[in-house]
Amino acid sequence: MDDDVLRYEARERKLHPTKDDDELPLLQYQDVDEAEFYDDPKNDNLFKETPWKAIALTVFLFLIGSIMLSLGILIKTGVIKTQYEDRGLPLIILGSICFIPGSFYVVVIIQVCRGVPGEMSIVVSDICPTYTTFFGFMGAACSIIFANFGSCYGTAKAGVGVMVMGVLHPQLIVKSTIPTIMAGILGIYGLIASIIIAMGIGNEYPLYVSFAHLSGGLCVGFSSLAAGICIGIVGDAGVRANARQPKLYVGMLLVLIFGEALALYGLIVGLIISMKGQNMKCTSA
Repeated sequence: MDDDVLRYEARERKLHPTKDDDELPLLQYQDVDEAEFYDDPKNDNLFKETPWKAIALTVFLFLIGSIMLSLGILIKTGVIKTQYEDRGLPLIILGSICFIPGSFYVVVIIQVCRGVPGEMSIVVSDICPTYTTFFGFMGAACSIIFANFGSCYGTAKAGVGVMVMGVLHPQLIVKSTIPTIMAGILGIYGLIASIIIAMGIGNEYPLYVSFAHLSGGLCVGFSSLAAGICIGIVGDAGVRANARQPKLYVGMLLVLIFGEALALYGLIVGLIISMKGQNMKCTSA
């Protein structure tokens, strides 16, 4: 039994290396064939504990993702007639976020039930299942993608106003580029958050940390998107009005500053959330 435990610990150290892997007695078991290890009946007692939490989360993500994805597609294609047609795309996005990892690990669970060797290592841990990296990378992607959406919309919307105004008042063009500059800064917020999140993704990546990174990325991304819409609309109308009444310039700047502050709030909260649980390790509970 002691020999079997050493072989199992050696394999776990190989999959999840740590700084404490200096114990030489385990090195002689590093080349154990994975299929042979799982096919050996003597090792069955090492996997008596079923990871019910991971299985429940997988089934939940699969069901919720399937329902949301189906509803979103039916709404967008017009099969379901509703007055809220604009809600189809958000349902598709959220449904995809839940459905992709859920469907993959439903297949993994089915493979485990069929006795396919090697699949049990994927779902053996409730704390650090391998799908945690999906949520981490989605957090980094959502941060930069939605922040860039907001920056793009704000720059384009305000830029149109600047160009139209510049036809009659070219001397005010430089002074009126403030909204486009403020909109461009939003992309930097998303870039900062995405880099911090991406640097936190590693071999030992607990589920708690992955959810923190996902929520942090969404905070930054959607806050920057909202700020970009605000800056674009206010900037477009503001530069046109300023050309006719110069006294409106200070008021326009105040509105733009408070609109930009929305993205700054999201960045601060997103960074605080993303740093939660950085010292957690993938140790069995």
